[in-house]
Amino acid sequence: MIKQLFPNLIHIWPQFLQSIWETIYMTVWSSIIAGILGLAVGIGCWHCAGNYTKRWYRG
Repeated sequence: MIKQLFPNLIHIWPQFLQSIWETIYMTVWSSIIAGILGLAVGIGCWHCAGNYTKRWYRG
């Protein structure tokens, strides 16, 4: 069935697997970097906020 749907896939299979791996690699690293930066910005915003927004945390 795959040969019928994608006849040229067999010829480029190594490149196909490499491109999938590179896509997963880029997605994981960009997610890690975005998570770290987002956490830093969130902590910075919370730290610089006034007493009104911190009241719920301190009780």
